[in-house]
Amino acid sequence: MAKAKDRKMSISQQEEIQSFGEKLCLERALYVIHKEGVDKSATFIDQQKRIYFKFCSGKTTSSCESDNLNLKDLENRFKNDVAAIEVQDKVIKRYAREYETLKSSAARQNLSASAELKRKSSKSVDKVKQDIIDAMKDPESVKFKNLSVSSDGSMVCGEVNAKNSMGGYDGFKKFVNIPDELGHDFTFYEGHDPIDIEGACYKQSRKR
Repeated sequence: MAKAKDRKMSISQQEEIQSFGEKLCLERALYVIHKEGVDKSATFIDQQKRIYFKFCSGKTTSSCESDNLNLKDLENRFKNDVAAIEVQDKVIKRYAREYETLKSSAARQNLSASAELKRKSSKSVDKVKQDIIDAMKDPESVKFKNLSVSSDGSMVCGEVNAKNSMGGYDGFKKFVNIPDELGHDFTFYEGHDPIDIEGACYKQSRKR
């Protein structure tokens, strides 16, 4: 049950990071569009100023007064747009910091979970090896190779060889150790037990 909960938390965390990343990308795209608009406005206002001073410098005609009011209105709107861009830039920087914090936190949690699984796996492998050694007729002759652990850390598999009662080695045989619902371990051996060892463990394993 705890493993299922951990998986749900991991998926939820991934979705949160992905959602935050998409939001950050959208804000950056909108910022670029708004920034381009502000830059174009600045160019347009500069052109209008040159035209105004060329034709209305020192003049007080109604047309020039109207142009002056329009120019001031453009400048006020431009200032508001610049202020909005500055706010948007701060929002993007805050989102970027929060996004990096989320990713760093997830990475630390994944690293911690991986280290814990590795610790448990090492302990599990050592126990399985000792159980197999204890069951052999000649414990000191036991040899292991290709040891691996299933991706969820529940199964241990590998190959074992040991001397028989005649003092000779029988050859390496594949095995898989599988716990039942009560936590009891059972080791099955190639050629002795009716179980698909390849399918049980070797297809989803981490080499030791």
